[in-house]
Amino acid sequence: MWVGDFESEAALEMIRRYFEPIPRQEPPPPVVTVEPPQKGERRAALEFDANPTLLMGWHTVKISDSDFPVLEVMQGVLADGRTSRLYQRLREKAQLVSDVWAYQTQNEFPGMFLVSADPIQGVSAESVEKILSEEIQRLAVEKVDDWELQRVKNQLKSSFVTDLESNYVLARQLAEFECLAKWDLYLDSDKLRQAVTAEDIQRVAQKYLTDSNRTVVNLKPTSSPAKTPGT
Repeated sequence: MWVGDFESEAALEMIRRYFEPIPRQEPPPPVVTVEPPQKGERRAALEFDANPTLLMGWHTVKISDSDFPVLEVMQGVLADGRTSRLYQRLREKAQLVSDVWAYQTQNEFPGMFLVSADPIQGVSAESVEKILSEEIQRLAVEKVDDWELQRVKNQLKSSFVTDLESNYVLARQLAEFECLAKWDLYLDSDKLRQAVTAEDIQRVAQKYLTDSNRTVVNLKPTSSPAKTPGT
């Protein structure tokens, strides 16, 4: 993919010169790797010479699924910015963590919705997990307020528009979406996110963010962990 200020004909001539002599090959057979449904919560505790981290993940959907933009908005409700639910509750109010984030992975095949938090020194992973679980459950039982939903949509639109201002970022996104699904899905992605409703978020949380579909990993330091900034 070419981006920037260039002459189309000159670019095509160069592409033909270097690539046209290469014989066309049959495409390799597609590799389909789909994990079977999880039938119960999984837990792991790892010891590593690092600061403690708690990671929770749920099996979800591929990037072309209609529920994908809902999960992107849900990610924003939970952890995008200082006014997000997890940042406010875990860092601002309880002051239990140095960092918290949420992310829906972008995959050709079904991905995962991830939530992670870094407890500050002296804080147990169990106390952080309790609050994370409460906020996840809250998405399933309570509808997101209109103002909160609009805040996240505004953030997502701002990020989308900013990406369009960069030829490099636009090219990278189009290429990535073509590899994972189809290139024009990226152009529709903001419209799909803006159409997400509070009912969609509640439905998707009830469908995917269940205990039986969850994996919890607790990274424990093997020795005295390095001090986290702000602790």
